[in-house]
Amino acid sequence: MAKRKRLAPAQLEVPAGLETKAFKDGWAGVRRSPPPIADVASQAASQAAFEEVAGVLETARREGRLVQALPIAAIEVDHLVRDRLVLADEDMDALTQSLAARGQQTPVEVVALAEGRYGLISGWRRIEALRRLGQSDVLAMIRAPETASDAYVAMIEENEIRAGLSFYERARLAAEAVRIGVYRNAGAAVAALFANAPAPKRSKILKFVVLHRVLDGALRFPAAIPEKLGLALASAIEAD
Repeated sequence: MAKRKRLAPAQLEVPAGLETKAFKDGWAGVRRSPPPIADVASQAASQAAFEEVAGVLETARREGRLVQALPIAAIEVDHLVRDRLVLADEDMDALTQSLAARGQQTPVEVVALAEGRYGLISGWRRIEALRRLGQSDVLAMIRAPETASDAYVAMIEENEIRAGLSFYERARLAAEAVRIGVYRNAGAAVAALFANAPAPKRSKILKFVVLHRVLDGALRFPAAIPEKLGLALASAIEAD
């Protein structure tokens, strides 16, 4: 008698889009179910949160409120006529030691130029101290001053707060701002650059402008001229 052949279970092809699920007696195709509504809502919320954070960061960057690490080599420190003539050794030593011990706590301010370059507005001493320490980057905030006058005012306000300028340095900056065409005359320059100073102080700065105009090339240490001596010299020049 001929033996019967044992028939193997039929191999079912699982149509595309179906999953296989084990059962006790065999296999059956089970259609994929769509993701739960909770998963869809969660993904949508995550995407919305990401876009919101990205928008906030972009707004902060555009408005100059975002601190960024920039290469020191990409910053042009002479973009503006600097208000400070000399760097006192003891002050620079103290600043350098502070940066070495605690890192840079306050960002410098720059303005974006062409081709990845930046012009320094304020923070000249910090950059010089970081260079002494061999640092290649500086923390900076990219500002967007509407006018050159706004940039000069920002520089002066920074230095007046951190380390007061001498009367000669203030006068020199006002005179140089007139020379390069930022202001029409010394009176307008002093009024704009030192708008927060009392009127008597602005008057003294104008006196030192006279001193700068006449004696600038002959003075070796102009920033060291005391207030009273400078005013007396300016009055003598005006009376001559």
